[in-house]
Amino acid sequence: MKQERKHSIRSRLYILSIGILVPFVMLAVYLTTSLIKLTNSYDKIVRNITVANSYNIEFKKDYDYVLYRMIISSVNAKDAGRKLNLENPYTMLNEVTERYRSLQGSTTGQDNAHRIDSTLKMLTNLKKYTQTIDDNITHGGRYNENSQMLDLDIRNVTELVLENTQEYIYYEATEMETVRTELQTKKDQAVTLTFIVFAAALVWSFLLIRNMVRSISAPLGNLCALTRKVAHGDFETRVKTGNTDEIQTLNDSFNSMTEQIGELVDNIRTEQINQRKTELKLLQAQINPHFLYNTLDTIVWLAEAKKTEEVVSMVTSLSDFFRTTLSQGRDYITVKEEELHVHSYLKIQRFRYQDILDYRICFPEELDSYTTLKLTLQPIVENALYHGIKNKRGKGVICVSARMTENGEIEFTVSDDGVGMTPAELNDLRDTIAGRTEAAADNVHGIGLRNVNERIRLNYGSRYGIRVESTYGVGTTVTVLIPAKRNDAFELSGS
Repeated sequence: MKQERKHSIRSRLYILSIGILVPFVMLAVYLTTSLIKLTNSYDKIVRNITVANSYNIEFKKDYDYVLYRMIISSVNAKDAGRKLNLENPYTMLNEVTERYRSLQGSTTGQDNAHRIDSTLKMLTNLKKYTQTIDDNITHGGRYNENSQMLDLDIRNVTELVLENTQEYIYYEATEMETVRTELQTKKDQAVTLTFIVFAAALVWSFLLIRNMVRSISAPLGNLCALTRKVAHGDFETRVKTGNTDEIQTLNDSFNSMTEQIGELVDNIRTEQINQRKTELKLLQAQINPHFLYNTLDTIVWLAEAKKTEEVVSMVTSLSDFFRTTLSQGRDYITVKEEELHVHSYLKIQRFRYQDILDYRICFPEELDSYTTLKLTLQPIVENALYHGIKNKRGKGVICVSARMTENGEIEFTVSDDGVGMTPAELNDLRDTIAGRTEAAADNVHGIGLRNVNERIRLNYGSRYGIRVESTYGVGTTVTVLIPAKRNDAFELSGS
């Protein structure tokens, strides 16, 4: 089948002008001037729509993504290109600002001029928010503040820019009807002067005009209807082929935008599900199956020995341990709950290792109502027992404490007087915790501490995490730093 040839709006106007100029020779100068003016109006509108539409499709998605990557990677705008292969957000803002400024002098209608001014003000605010996030990253991370600003400020402003641009495109397109009306007026004036002589030409010209109007207004009306469907969440809708080059450009851009938005929504939903699964796996990985098996064996042994009180104490401690481990699916628990969790774990282990293990726990009461990530200390205490105390001769002591620092942060300390580490072993462990090197598959010591450190940094920011100090033959001290947040600062009902 032979493909129907598409004509641009400009070419259709030229065809119309030729059809009128031949019979209306006496009005050639008047009609030519009018048609050139109308053509320029169309060109200006189409240019404005094309410029605005190019950023309508790409700007919000690209800009939100660049800021999102900067925040989660703690990389400022200066290093975004080198480290993340991303475009500098300030360059993106400057480019789009210059494009919108170029629309100020050519925009038709007072309302659309106000929309352009409003959009430029939004871009100025967007630059301020971006500067704040950039400064936060440069001077210490502030992951939670940056994430909140991204969700509540950046995304809202880019969404407003998108909405303003869509309204601008819609009303610029509507202005085409005004231009058409003016064309009709000019045509009527010419027909009044030459009606008798050129009646046939008048009918022919009218048919051309009607066809042109339908070829423009019908596709635009259909595009507006489909845009409303997308606004209500239907990302499967698509526009059919247009009958002019400009309409085809709008249709292709609309289809591409709808497809990309749909993919983005699906990707975000998938990422959220995968992130939740990963977090759950990390939590579950902290529960050592061997610890459970050995504890149950100890309980059986005590029961067979008819040591009822010890059995009750062991079962109670084990119940308390797993109650805190599960915590009804919550990610955050109180410092008091974390203290009880560590106490239950050490109490169970002392039944098994009573000849080599002693422990002390010192948490001030004023920290009880503050919150911490669940399973922060237990993996560290487990490392202190299995890699420190068990490898030394004689009894060892594990000390677990907490305090409020001068900067208003909470510092947990887990120390043991075990075998300690050599400088080389300590450096390897620090590299593993920081993620600079991969831990060996059998290095549970490094993997466990790295998991705890990554969870802390993911939830609190790069400022916080684990610090390890150790001296061979003396012992090891692991310090955990988190922000001081009370139990109403986080949602404790489970995410």
